[in-house]
Amino acid sequence: MLTLIYSAPPFRLKKYTSLNIFLNSIGFSLIFLIGFASVSDSITPAALMMAVLFALVFIPLQIVHQISHSEADKKEAIMSICNRYGLKIAIFLLNMSLVLLALWSFLIGAVYHRYINIFYLTSLFCLLFFYSSRRIKNSKKPCHESSVEIRFLLRKICVLYGLAMIAIFYFAN
Repeated sequence: MLTLIYSAPPFRLKKYTSLNIFLNSIGFSLIFLIGFASVSDSITPAALMMAVLFALVFIPLQIVHQISHSEADKKEAIMSICNRYGLKIAIFLLNMSLVLLALWSFLIGAVYHRYINIFYLTSLFCLLFFYSSRRIKNSKKPCHESSVEIRFLLRKICVLYGLAMIAIFYFAN
């Protein structure tokens, strides 16, 4: 239902810049909580912290996605971050979301010591994203073209990040 409200007229919530990112992030973290609730008796504070972590992981992913679709979004009058504020602000927001993600993962590791490896893994993930954002910003190609290429690389990084997170959860419990 949320997907329909997000994508289809008359609501088409994806055309609202901030709401777009927020809804995607919350939607993906809800998928995690649904999976957790299906195998657990209750949703624990640690699970809620992890759900926030997953929501924060999807913010930079969504920003890169918006940059790569900026040309198509212009044609459909969708005001993505890149179209509304420009590439420089989009990259700045991408970097700030990565800082927030790294800080949240540090908080998880500080509160739940058995999950300290999440901080190390997420820090590596954030560094790879920082590097990618520099490549988008410094590319000679139009921003949407360079971000499309980088988006494919980031998908591979996300798969590796997800597999490593599964291993951390498996061995921490």
